[in-house]
Amino acid sequence: MARFLEFHGIFPRITEDNLPTNSATVANDVNLRSGRVEPWRERLALAEASESALTMHQHGCCYYTWDTCVSVAEYLPDYNSMFLTGRRGYPERAVFGSNCQLTYYRLGVPKPAGTPSVSSASENGAGKIDIDLNAGTEELDDDDKLAKQQENLTTQIDSGRIMTGRSYCVTYVNSFGEESAPGNPSRVISVCDGDTVVITGLPPAPSSEYGVTTIRVYRSASVQNSDSGGTKRAAENDTPASWFMIAELPAGTATYADSTKELDLGWALQTDDYREPPAGLRQITYLRGTGVLAGVTTNMVHFSEPYQPWNWMRKSDLTLPYNIVHAVSFGAYLYVTTTANPYVIDMTKGCQEQCTQVDDVNISLPDVACGYAHSAVATPFGCVYVSKDGLALIKPDAQVDLLTKAYFSTEDWAKIRPETIRLTYWRGYIVFVSDKASFMLEVDPSLYGDDTGAKAGNLTTFSDSPVDLIDSANDELLMMDSGFIWQWNAGNTWRRYHWESRPFDFNSLSSPNSVKLILRKGGVYFTIISADTDQQQLWGGVITDSRPHRIGRLGRHWFYKLGLDGTGVVESAYVNNSYGELNGKV
Repeated sequence: MARFLEFHGIFPRITEDNLPTNSATVANDVNLRSGRVEPWRERLALAEASESALTMHQHGCCYYTWDTCVSVAEYLPDYNSMFLTGRRGYPERAVFGSNCQLTYYRLGVPKPAGTPSVSSASENGAGKIDIDLNAGTEELDDDDKLAKQQENLTTQIDSGRIMTGRSYCVTYVNSFGEESAPGNPSRVISVCDGDTVVITGLPPAPSSEYGVTTIRVYRSASVQNSDSGGTKRAAENDTPASWFMIAELPAGTATYADSTKELDLGWALQTDDYREPPAGLRQITYLRGTGVLAGVTTNMVHFSEPYQPWNWMRKSDLTLPYNIVHAVSFGAYLYVTTTANPYVIDMTKGCQEQCTQVDDVNISLPDVACGYAHSAVATPFGCVYVSKDGLALIKPDAQVDLLTKAYFSTEDWAKIRPETIRLTYWRGYIVFVSDKASFMLEVDPSLYGDDTGAKAGNLTTFSDSPVDLIDSANDELLMMDSGFIWQWNAGNTWRRYHWESRPFDFNSLSSPNSVKLILRKGGVYFTIISADTDQQQLWGGVITDSRPHRIGRLGRHWFYKLGLDGTGVVESAYVNNSYGELNGKV
């Protein structure tokens, strides 16, 4: 008797004669998670999509598609925007609107160009009062002399005619209240407190893609250069220590007249070293719990400041020795794949002056996927990406496993064109699709590290060839192809599967003459196939119950295979050359 008490998936690297017990030569569109043969439901169409679309994203009840390979970073729950790269040559903020509309803005606020010009009638000393700080101190001792000098200085300040040096700079502010770094400061001008300084050459509004609505004008704190003979004109190279806001003007304002007194200066400038994100940023992602966005350029990893998505300060840039292919995150872990070694960055340890908590996996395992945004995925147990030898798993501790080593040889892997793979993680499955085939691999985090890799779970195929696939926010597998976005396993009808066993030796001079299925639901088309060189179907019939069935003599064959087609749930299968044994003893 041949018994199939449970059903497993395929192992393309192993010849049929050497396949493990109960494994398959074909396992298409079949759910084997429970060890039974079960059907999936057909896909459910959710939304239309352009035939040219390459990337999709789901947010709430809205589905978005793009004709380019776009990476999307969902930010804080109460943030009415998401961030993306790949749609344009620069990173963007996409603001959610009504009816699933998006309004795009370039991420970041540019530093104003140019240098403002300043002028004042009092610059050459007009109206200045010269007061000698040492007046009346000739007969005083040191302590009293110092007190008298302080009194003289107070007199100068109260007069409002002391000459001081000041400079001006400008920042941009966008419609989200985000502020740029300051532009070049003006020259230092010597004026009296309260005098009018005319500022010209204020920067024009930048490109509308930035959404800049306002400019802020800042003034330096007074630079006082005093000697025993009174005051003198501030030098051109005097460097202001602090900047204070004096005006907020509509973007595009060219001229402003400042007569603000020292005591009326506004808040201090906070954005001295702010930087907009690099123009060529890609693979944007959000590190949950940190307020930090991350992205990459050629061989550099870039980070926003916490809770400042528009500010990507240079101090946090991280340079790697290899060109970067993908960057994905799970929680506060950032996984970076390259043309050589992969890396793990633990953001729970901070990234203050520079991201130093970087673990090199220390093995050359290049990421070979190209042309697709979703060719690497972060999971609760690490990052899965496409190497030349199979699907690689980078764990949080910077160890690496080859998830598919038990299933594909390097040669088998190359045949499915791994460079075209797009993938996602969904409910314990790595779902991956190339231009040649589509697969589902069961994974169990508790089993990683097994030397054989066989315990990774069942490998099956499925019939769809989506151009993109993602795990949605509500943990549903979404696929995009044929002009639609589909939800996997959500339709009203069952999908027909095909499962075909490894060859088995009946070890008898008599051929099988009876079969029995233990069915839990529905029916199935049961076949017996010659596993000799002819691979012909010897018998086939629909079985809808768990009784034994006579199939007649099949002739002399050395090896047989069992085939199951349909939508029924099959718990076990038996093939025998004795009907009575199946009828009475099974």
